Amino acid sequence: MAHQNIEERRRAVKDALKEGQLSMSQRKQLAKQFNCSPSAIWSDYLTLMNGSVFHVSRNMKKRIIERDKSVCYICGNFTDNPMIEHKIPARAGGRSIESNLAVACQSCNIKKRFTDELLYPI
Repeated sequence: MAHQNIEERRRAVKDALKEGQLSMSQRKQLAKQFNCSPSAIWSDYLTLMNGSVFHVSRNMKKRIIERDKSVCYICGNFTDNPMIEHKIPARAGGRSIESNLAVACQSCNIKKRFTDELLYPI
């Protein structure tokens, strides 16, 4: 769910970036100020640095599912409920471009998310 003050929050992140990198303590401070999680602040940071890294349009999802034939790129099994997964996580700088997106089954998506959180902590 989008925060009501997202534009104000992004301006604050942008202002913080003028002073250099965004430290964890700065993320926590901004998160407290805007009543959100530090990961929301990190998402704003990535969006400001890379453009919209998270948004995947409906048409792009359809093209990826058709390209991958609803087969999970991790386990190789067909899935009735394909999910679109970033191969390189957004938090690690991965962008929402077709070459970085693939179909994943729900089980692999959950496992990968857990692994990504260990490899790329917020």
